Amino acid sequence: MSQEIKDWLKLLYVKREMSFNEVKLIIGIEDPRLADRRERYGIEDESGCSAEEKIQVLQDVDEGRVPTDIVACEFVLNELREWPGLDSDTEVPAKREAGPSRYEEIAMDAAGIKGRTRNPKRMLDNYLEEGEQPEEKNLFGFLPLYAVSSAPIFITIFALGIMFVNSLQ
Repeated sequence: MSQEIKDWLKLLYVKREMSFNEVKLIIGIEDPRLADRRERYGIEDESGCSAEEKIQVLQDVDEGRVPTDIVACEFVLNELREWPGLDSDTEVPAKREAGPSRYEEIAMDAAGIKGRTRNPKRMLDNYLEEGEQPEEKNLFGFLPLYAVSSAPIFITIFALGIMFVNSLQ
């Protein structure tokens, strides 16, 4: 059983790129009402094992120890078997090489981004090619901004000049 759990964890890592800690967090999610009933009244839910027991089984399997709780081991195995999206035979890298998804195409068109690639080297090459194009220098583009920004400086210099001239008299 523990070998099959290890195989499912490897499959999750390969297909979904999920680390052990992510799987542990997801399996450790428990309904707070069930935990409260167990603590207050000692009533177990229909499964017969808590999230802590499932996490302990996962940790035991990951560390190479044989899990002691068979019921929790069976529930962990059932949860891994029923994990959504693992039954398909298509690999994630093959899907990525086929091109962007329909949703990604719509989102990129809406954002005005064309020809997005997932390859960082190709993205860097495209950026460098765009940077080599000669940029048009527009002298009057920032002129109004500079004029407005320099107005307080000129007013201050003019006021200090008037004060200096008045102090000489």
